[in-house]
Amino acid sequence: MSSKTDEYDCPAQDRVVFALLALIVPLLSGIFLPWWSVVWLIVSMFFAIAIIALSGYPKVAKQLPAPLFTLLIGFGFQLWGEVSGWLGFLVGLFVFLFGSIHTMLWAQFLRLDSYGAKHGVSLRFQGQAPALVVAPRSRYLPKDGTAWQDTSTDGFAWVIDGRVTQQLQVGVDQWSPRIVVRTAEDSSSSIELPTASRSTAQELQRQGEVDCNGHLIFRSPQGGHILRGEPCTEVDGQGGAGYSFWLDEKPTGLVLEQDASVLWSEDDQALVCRARVESQPVEETATWLWRAASGWRPLEEPWQSLVDEPVLEWSTPCRLEDERLFYEALMHGAETEKPMALTLCIELEGEHAGALSLQLPSMQGGAQPCLNLLRKSRDGRRHAFACHVGAWRLPGQWCLDHRVSDCGRYLALIAFAEAPAVPHQLVVADVLARRLLRLDEPLLIAGLQAFEDGVISLQQIVGRQASAVGAGPLPRLEALAPAAQQADAFVAVGRLHHRTVQVAVDAWSLRLLPNWRLEWRPVPASSLGDYLLAAPGAGDAAWLFGLDREMREGSGPVPGGACVLTASGCGVADLAPSMVWSADGRYLALSRRVISEETIKWHLLLLDTREHTLRHSAQPLPTMPCFEAFDAAGLHVSGVEHEVQLITMETLLALPRQMLIRSGDVWLPAEQLSDAVHWQRLDSAHLQSWRAPGIETSRA
Repeated sequence: MSSKTDEYDCPAQDRVVFALLALIVPLLSGIFLPWWSVVWLIVSMFFAIAIIALSGYPKVAKQLPAPLFTLLIGFGFQLWGEVSGWLGFLVGLFVFLFGSIHTMLWAQFLRLDSYGAKHGVSLRFQGQAPALVVAPRSRYLPKDGTAWQDTSTDGFAWVIDGRVTQQLQVGVDQWSPRIVVRTAEDSSSSIELPTASRSTAQELQRQGEVDCNGHLIFRSPQGGHILRGEPCTEVDGQGGAGYSFWLDEKPTGLVLEQDASVLWSEDDQALVCRARVESQPVEETATWLWRAASGWRPLEEPWQSLVDEPVLEWSTPCRLEDERLFYEALMHGAETEKPMALTLCIELEGEHAGALSLQLPSMQGGAQPCLNLLRKSRDGRRHAFACHVGAWRLPGQWCLDHRVSDCGRYLALIAFAEAPAVPHQLVVADVLARRLLRLDEPLLIAGLQAFEDGVISLQQIVGRQASAVGAGPLPRLEALAPAAQQADAFVAVGRLHHRTVQVAVDAWSLRLLPNWRLEWRPVPASSLGDYLLAAPGAGDAAWLFGLDREMREGSGPVPGGACVLTASGCGVADLAPSMVWSADGRYLALSRRVISEETIKWHLLLLDTREHTLRHSAQPLPTMPCFEAFDAAGLHVSGVEHEVQLITMETLLALPRQMLIRSGDVWLPAEQLSDAVHWQRLDSAHLQSWRAPGIETSRA
């Protein structure tokens, strides 16, 4: 019986001659070459070891430290001769020890000491290989199974399966609880466990199959290579169950995690898997690529999200083809939005090795959009991409954030802006007509939200929130956002305040939509959304914004907590949606929602826009009130369970009143004066057409 290792055998004489040359030549070189040549040779060998090891030839690199040791010995003798006496001996000894220690540390750093620690051994008897698999003891058995381990008198171990008399092959599917058990003698028949179903050949290639010895086996599509994993519960004290695996009976030095998959190329010349070096903890798991021509090498993480772009979450590799590696990915936008599916692609070889692209789902006409990564911005806060949809290449550079319309015809993009600018231009690509539609108005775009029914929703940066944020919907801004071309420093500070902006996609242009609706009639207390109520004669208007949606069991939404700003400059906070103008446009009837532990009540407020006063009523209004009309007779009010009732004008004018106080161009109640600067910073440009001549209010 003879033992044959994985390495090729060579004649004994050649080995002796090679060993002598590897010992004598470096020793003589260190003694007789000039000292500066020896130093240069030592440094060169250090770099040569690293280059050869990192190039995928660790076997060759592992042979170089021994000649380097003998070179250091020779150099030590040379220095002993140059510097005579005990001083020369100490100098030579120091140089030898210093160089030897650094050589060992260098080899350990390159992990040459762990490479080849295991050798696959096949036993032969009279030229025949017996059906006995040799492996380290105690690594055969799965955690749970009906098999036991036995040991021969020579110390070799094997596994006996007690379930059946024939050998079993167990296929494990990672993605579903399916196990397929097949006998080795009859591969056509299969025994399916209660929750089992057949695994396809592709699943077996990716997920592997467990043989009777407890080894995890991965076979390449063409059958040219076999990846074999030996179960291990702990690796170098790092913990974590997995498989220490061998490729074609040669050790790889890597550990494949349990339930991990292996991707083979169709030509058997490459594979990809998620693994770690045996001496590293589980946290160091990375993607490893093996190529028949160059061996193993780790791949860099495919993506790292930056500060000012959506989070891109990628999973394990899903496909390996045409020198490209594909990952399934999800792009996360707003918290309430469903993540968007993408495919992340990495070029592995060739002129564009390392290039990254993102493939989007196909659109109308079968065209597939693709974003090709170009670079990072100078401030490192976002990536720049090139974009093409099928054969159509879009001019310019683009940000990661994008949305595909629900009809599949339009692709919304944000034009990339280099620092000190921030992204501010919205562009929509019509993939059928092959034209770009641009929004004329520059907006500081924080992110896209949705693209439905021909309308794009996005988040616009309007300013920086104050350090002390108060209650209520009023934007409390410390500063307004500057021009987009110089806004990078402003955005980097943070505490940004956003507002939702909607953009309509027309046939030939993009149109900015107001974030409010225009109402000419009173609305009930259950109404939602911002709106603008025009006064009779269009001499004034009231803008209501910032409603919350208080939910009560059995009553549905009970909105309130809004603010009202009139074109004449009066501001009131903490209001419900119901309001109505008097026939002459002087008085504005308002409602306020008051929530207690047991009840919800509504109270009446009367704003006089000419005298700048606010009257309050202690008597509650009907539940969920609606102001039907406000004429010379008085205010007509209805409720959910109440008929229309009249509150006379005399009663309204007799209510206790409060004087509003002017702050800048805004009139406010005394309790709102602390927020006067925030009222003045509101963007009230849409009220301009309702302002009477001579009235000026500030704009954001």
